[in-house]
Amino acid sequence: MSEVYPVPLNNLWLDADDTNSGVRLFTSEAAESSARVLERKDRTGQHAPYYEYRDAAMSRCSQFRPEWIKELRIVKSGDPLDPDVQMNNGHLMMQTTLFLGPVDFYYTDRHGRVHRKEMSTGEI
Repeated sequence: MSEVYPVPLNNLWLDADDTNSGVRLFTSEAAESSARVLERKDRTGQHAPYYEYRDAAMSRCSQFRPEWIKELRIVKSGDPLDPDVQMNNGHLMMQTTLFLGPVDFYYTDRHGRVHRKEMSTGEI
């Protein structure tokens, strides 16, 4: 159909609902088996472990892929410009980040200034 009409095939394709009444179960074993460690440059310029990512429960109908993230490099200086801090690139514009336990949250404001905010469980 997309060869005849100017409609992309992905606009016509509907994935089957893979949830049970809107709920998708995902075991801790499945999450652990998806674990991957991302490295970022440290203050010496060497690549070193920074985050561990794991998949979380996701439906084929979801618009984004939720992930569990564990900090592997703990920066204790409190300085958002500490060379051990590495900013991520490419988070979804409307992404929500939820925290379990204490975490330093770094962000760049619209003026290009980097900030650090101490966050904890339940804060957004």
